[in-house]
Amino acid sequence: MKLNKILFLIIITTFLFSCIDDDGDTSTPITFCNDNDYYAFFDAAQSNPDNIVDVIKNTTSNITTTNISMLTNVDFPPEARNANGTWNKVTNTLFYLDESEREYALSYDLATNTANNHSIAALTTGRLTAPVYNQNKLFMLDIDNSGNVDIKTLNSSFTVLSPSIANFPAATVPNSPDTQETLAYGATDENCLIYFLVGNTIIEYDQCFSSPSSPPYTTYSINMPGTYLDIAYRQNGNLISVRKDNVTNNLEVVELDLTASPGVATVISVIPTINANEESIQLTYKECGDRVQVLTHFNNSTSTVVEVNMSTLNVISENFNGWIFGMVHDQQ
Repeated sequence: MKLNKILFLIIITTFLFSCIDDDGDTSTPITFCNDNDYYAFFDAAQSNPDNIVDVIKNTTSNITTTNISMLTNVDFPPEARNANGTWNKVTNTLFYLDESEREYALSYDLATNTANNHSIAALTTGRLTAPVYNQNKLFMLDIDNSGNVDIKTLNSSFTVLSPSIANFPAATVPNSPDTQETLAYGATDENCLIYFLVGNTIIEYDQCFSSPSSPPYTTYSINMPGTYLDIAYRQNGNLISVRKDNVTNNLEVVELDLTASPGVATVISVIPTINANEESIQLTYKECGDRVQVLTHFNNSTSTVVEVNMSTLNVISENFNGWIFGMVHDQQ
């Protein structure tokens, strides 16, 4: 089985992220693009028959070069699921939360080149979802069976969940929009603001909040009906999401402006009809080149990266063998 994984890794070195590795802006010399590393977890198949997953890295500086390497591996009993990974740019740590089994999380420490799995089942009686690092803190949502949504933090050893730091009573218990059983999604501006997508509502939480006279969060309702799958923060201050049109069933990449109208997340641009599977969507954003990557899967043993250049609206796609999940950009 490990030989098969190695063969898969050799195959993907020929084209994984080859479509997403250049600057994308001819006015910016490639030498100024220092954000060239992607990290992810990998298995030959989603079913994970040997209960082991690999950590892989891709380093690339322009469209003609690619360098995929397997860094280490870790025991991981469940099936792989295409849920969000998040990257701590302070400690260079990758974190992935398995939202299907609700029992495990994965971490990878770049400094020591070690990966570990962590038991999270006893941390809460609710559902943990939408992990996102911001300023060396790991934030996530804890959603209970009544639909109450709490923002909490998880400590650096992934063993202690904090008390609630903000609470949002939900009208109904959120349902997962996909077969990956993801309840919500997170993103950050890498400064003070953290964004959570729950259904068609965006919660903007200000972790630098200091005033006791007003809540540290704002909620926004998305003004265009549909099913929204994941969010990413764009360098212009807007959010990016994948929207399913519930009438046509088409998927499109949309940009959301939270400043156009109070309490409303306004859809301001649409890149129509991308070829992706609504049941498996994860977004990664790269500032250098202003590009968003949609990681998706159509079967148990193949992955697809759809890349959208948000400046030119050009869309390209690549397929490769193996199951990639928890993909992040190091954002350095």
